[in-house]
Amino acid sequence: RKENFRAKRSPSRHRWFADVMAAAKPLKTLHWTLEGLDEAQKQAVEELRESLRQSGELEGGFFGQDATLARFLVARGFQVNKAHQMYVDSMHWRKEYGAEDVLEDFDFEEKDEVMQIFPHFHHKLDRSGHPIFFQQLGCKDFGEVLKLTTVER
Repeated sequence: RKENFRAKRSPSRHRWFADVMAAAKPLKTLHWTLEGLDEAQKQAVEELRESLRQSGELEGGFFGQDATLARFLVARGFQVNKAHQMYVDSMHWRKEYGAEDVLEDFDFEEKDEVMQIFPHFHHKLDRSGHPIFFQQLGCKDFGEVLKLTTVER
C-alpha cells in the first residue's frame, strides 16, 4: 500500500518542484548578469542608470550594478520612471534607518546566550551564489529569547 501511495505522489511532487524551478530560472540568471533580458530591457537598465546619474541619486558599489538596477525595473514592470522613484525611495530609507551601518554599530552583547536558546547560522553559498541560512526550528524558545533581549534590538 505504501508503494502505491508513493508512486502516485512522486510525479506530482516532482512536477511541482520542476514548475517552481522553471519559474525561478530567469530570476536566477538575473542575479549576477543581464543574460535573461532582451535588448529593450537592457536599454531600460541604461536609461535608469542615466536618469539616476543626472539626478545625482546613483549610488556606487552593489547599488550601481546592472543586476541591481534591473531588479528595480523588474519590480516596476520596466517602467523607468517608476523604477527611478523606487530606487530613490529605497536609498533614502537605507540612509534614514542606517541600514549600511548596522553591522558596524550594532553591539550584540547577548549573542552567546541567544545562540544557546535559538540556534541559527549561515553556511556557504548555493550554486547561484545565494547565502544559505539555517534555523533549527525545533529548538526555538521565543519566551526565553525575549527574556534576554527585546524585539526592537
